[in-house]
Amino acid sequence: MSDEWIEVLREKCNQDSQRHIAAELGVSATQVNQVLKGTYKGDLSRISKLVEGRYMNQVVMCPVLGEISLDKCQYHQEREFAATNPQRVMLYKACHSGCPHSKQPVTIKIAQVDSRPASVVHKERMQFYQNGRPRHSPLNKGVPLRGQHGNQVNEEDLYSLESQLAYFKRVAGGDALKLNELLEKELTKLATRYNQLLWSKKYSRSEK
Repeated sequence: MSDEWIEVLREKCNQDSQRHIAAELGVSATQVNQVLKGTYKGDLSRISKLVEGRYMNQVVMCPVLGEISLDKCQYHQEREFAATNPQRVMLYKACHSGCPHSKQPVTIKIAQVDSRPASVVHKERMQFYQNGRPRHSPLNKGVPLRGQHGNQVNEEDLYSLESQLAYFKRVAGGDALKLNELLEKELTKLATRYNQLLWSKKYSRSEK
């Protein structure tokens, strides 16, 4: 394990009191003192993540919240279950069902196999097509699109890759680095949204 985070912690404590730094990290001043002295017998990896997230801008991609700092990730892992709002429930389930960033034991099993009747699965899959053609096909113009629950979906609500790429190219103005930056941000946003939908679907299925 690199000692860089310890040096960062030491520098922060030189600039401020150990008690204040400990409060920012959510640990005791005694723990901070022992870490700096090299006598701490607890989980050093936990302290390192708190320091790296709080002071070193280290982040992870949370399946529920998207990009968050390591200390925030650690915070959500350690929170007890409380059905105060849907997001907190989703976070608890993500942290206890095998999220690669969580050190919590897997206590929640998410269904991996679709146990619904074959006819239901087939019907849902066919909702992505119109008359045997992809939903976005020009041949389907005038045919109402239906969402997962039968609600009508407007064409303008669908994600248009061609339009988005054209927009990014206009904004970049021929600057390849700028275009790459825009595409990277868009991919991150789409990945976050996809993960949120995926986890939400798994959770709703496991609760049935």
